[in-house]
Amino acid sequence: MFELHSVRKIRDARLASDIVENMPGANTPKLIPKDALWEEARKRYRLSRKHVRMAKALGMNPKSLGKLANHKQEPWKAPLPVFIEECYRKRFEKEG
Repeated sequence: MFELHSVRKIRDARLASDIVENMPGANTPKLIPKDALWEEARKRYRLSRKHVRMAKALGMNPKSLGKLANHKQEPWKAPLPVFIEECYRKRFEKEG
């Protein structure tokens, strides 16, 4: 009985791999483009396009903005748009 079970598993695995190999576009993984992630973050955290541009220039990751955007639970933190502006100003401000 054990042998029959393992033979069925092998047969089913081969059938599944044949089906997947013959599907068009099966070898290309479905990845979410970075711009779509930024657009979702813009809506979720109510950022303007200017703030998104600043965050991209700073090298921020749209997936990790949630850690920075909890100013209601942690009152010592600035709201996310203000934080992004401050970081941008500190990094790119020209002294003159």
